[in-house]
Amino acid sequence: MKAYSKGLEYELNNKSLKSGLSDAQTAKAKPRSYPGAASPFGDIFSRPDVWVKLSQDPTTRGFLQQADFVQMLQDVQKNPGHLNLYLQDQRMMQVLGALLSINISAMF
Repeated sequence: MKAYSKGLEYELNNKSLKSGLSDAQTAKAKPRSYPGAASPFGDIFSRPDVWVKLSQDPTTRGFLQQADFVQMLQDVQKNPGHLNLYLQDQRMMQVLGALLSINISAMF
């Protein structure tokens, strides 16, 4: 925005600079997206029953005793786009299955 504004100081009627400034202002006003924002799974981690559901599922219950897993899950809750960072971890795949009521192990 600074560059467009500076350019408009020299060329007040430059349509490209005006358009660029407008686009930059619009982009700044929009909430920032994150990688994976369009993921269909992003909101399942914000459900209020996530921890209860995982603690009751025999395939995920033990994960809650692992500090690195708890930290990973908390990160995904705060930043749903980070889910993509953890999909290589089989525990996260198991959690997805539990939260979606899908038997992930049967799929592979």
